[in-house]
Amino acid sequence: MKPGSLLVNTSRAEIVERAALTSLLKSGTICAALDVQYDEPVTAGDPLLALDNVLLTPHIAGGPRVNPAGDIEEIVSCIWRSMRGRSRATARHAIKRARALKSSSLPPSGRRR
Repeated sequence: MKPGSLLVNTSRAEIVERAALTSLLKSGTICAALDVQYDEPVTAGDPLLALDNVLLTPHIAGGPRVNPAGDIEEIVSCIWRSMRGRSRATARHAIKRARALKSSSLPPSGRRR
């Protein structure tokens, strides 16, 4: 991948080689937004949790809405775990970067393609 690329994976973690992804992320070559993880639930020792250039989300969007309150609890828990130990400046930087990436993907009219 080109330096500065953003990898988005919402299908299956295994389609991306774990060692290669971890190496690229640790070197800062790319950023990643991952809706799927290699181990679910994510373990505390997962090296991706320690990286500032990774956004992890729970892969629950396709499931039936049997317990919406439980879904919200899981989402908040995942966000809290991913941000634990990180500074507020890191969180602000991640939000700014996400907004910049989002705005750069929109056509000039501001509407989605």
